[in-house]
Amino acid sequence: MNIYKYDIVFQEVPDHVSLAFYVCGCPLKCPGCHSPELWTEKTGTPLTTELLQQLITRYRGRITCVLFLGGEWHETELCHFLKSAITIIFAPLYIQALTRFQRACWKILIT
Repeated sequence: MNIYKYDIVFQEVPDHVSLAFYVCGCPLKCPGCHSPELWTEKTGTPLTTELLQQLITRYRGRITCVLFLGGEWHETELCHFLKSAITIIFAPLYIQALTRFQRACWKILIT
């Protein structure tokens, strides 16, 4: 699963400071999309468990949320990274996958 970038964001999840990952390969290609750079799977770099751990550790104490923007087209990998984020975090932290259908997010939350 490739990510175009990661960033610290404040508006996507109300009342949270989020470490956001922008997932590449969106097949929807919605008219008027504000992130067409995410349409191509080859854009960006692979997200690894090591990078996820490094970033959560780096921003620990400053973030309250780990956020994946997109990724439902990589459900297995997205679920892997959600589970990894949960095991990396030692303090309560909100984890969310904002996707068009949010199926992968709910799968993690109920299993």
